Amino acid sequence: MALLLRFGVRVFAAALAAMLLAATQPAQRLHVSDVRSITIDSGWSGLGKPSTYRTTITRKGDAFVRDDGSAVASNAIRALLRAAQETHLTGVSAANAGLTGAQLRWYLPAAEDALAAAKSDANVRAVFVRTFTDPSRAQRWMSDEARTMHTDDGPSIRILISSTRGTIALASRSYHLLMLPFEVDGGPASGAAYDARISYAIASLLPKGATNKQRLEERWLV
Repeated sequence: MALLLRFGVRVFAAALAAMLLAATQPAQRLHVSDVRSITIDSGWSGLGKPSTYRTTITRKGDAFVRDDGSAVASNAIRALLRAAQETHLTGVSAANAGLTGAQLRWYLPAAEDALAAAKSDANVRAVFVRTFTDPSRAQRWMSDEARTMHTDDGPSIRILISSTRGTIALASRSYHLLMLPFEVDGGPASGAAYDARISYAIASLLPKGATNKQRLEERWLV
């Protein structure tokens, strides 16, 4: 009886040690080859007609397809995995969102078209161009927007990535720019993520007209 008890204690100790070791090991990174399906639930409610979109992207051999049979590029899934599994930003970043000086200058013609006054006077235009293409102002604008509050805009989205080596879930109910932050659960970098690359990657997985696609795209910023 004593021998059996000692054996039981040793087995328990070994199992406990294995559990503790597993808990301290960083989660393995998932790759496109590991992914079996990605389920997306996207919705919106507020001052208007509620909207929902749901799809499951499933692996078919070496390809990925939505429920409706439309194809999804592997690069879009790769981009989402990369962004979701890297160390996350703890606040909004204009540079991370792609609002560099060069990119802002690229957007300048569209911004000027939207604001006719910017073309009406040379001095006004000079001030507008200098202000619009200043990355530091873009950063202040994003930071200020992240502190705003309102109650008439209720977007939501949840993504579940299922693979042969576990799952990663991403979710947001944020009405701020690009729906940041996302809450990431699973993988090597769980937690709140202010990474615009997550927004852009999810947008690329959604078909045209899908709920919240537009607000997840870079052009939503301008």
